[in-house]
Amino acid sequence: MIALDVKQTGVLNGFFIGLICTVTSLAASAVLFPKEWAPRDDPTDRIAFALRADLFLGLWLAFSISRLGLYRFSSPDDIEGGVEHPATPGAADRQNTLLISLEQTVLAVVAHTSWSVVAPIHWVAGIGTAVVLFLIGNIIFTLSYANGAHARSLGFALTFQPSVIILIGGAICLIQ
Repeated sequence: MIALDVKQTGVLNGFFIGLICTVTSLAASAVLFPKEWAPRDDPTDRIAFALRADLFLGLWLAFSISRLGLYRFSSPDDIEGGVEHPATPGAADRQNTLLISLEQTVLAVVAHTSWSVVAPIHWVAGIGTAVVLFLIGNIIFTLSYANGAHARSLGFALTFQPSVIILIGGAICLIQ
């Protein structure tokens, strides 16, 4: 068995707490989501449902871009930006959280759009739940970023795991 240090144990704790929250939330949304709120069972309505939910992912991404831009504007050492001017630690943290947000947004939009088309209609509600988890996860991740991997692992898990679970579920729906 591999001996884990304190940071690795903290990351695993965040991962498993995030996994429990993700699986529980997605399962509950499939069962508890009011049927009258679901889209009609045709591809156009399904995709429109996903895109309306994903609007909030775009808002988070815009917030992340603005957060870095405002920091650079207010920091004489960072105002030039770019690779030819090394970032200060504050700008680097914001740049890293922006990069993670961009990666997670792309993954989530692909997962949600695909899921909206291939999933049974009563499971499509999981997209809204995944968006809520994405936002909560990104807030936790951003607020705890400077405190290290163990501190931000729950936020990462809540952002990443719903997309992965939805992608795996979509693949299973396709092959059945």
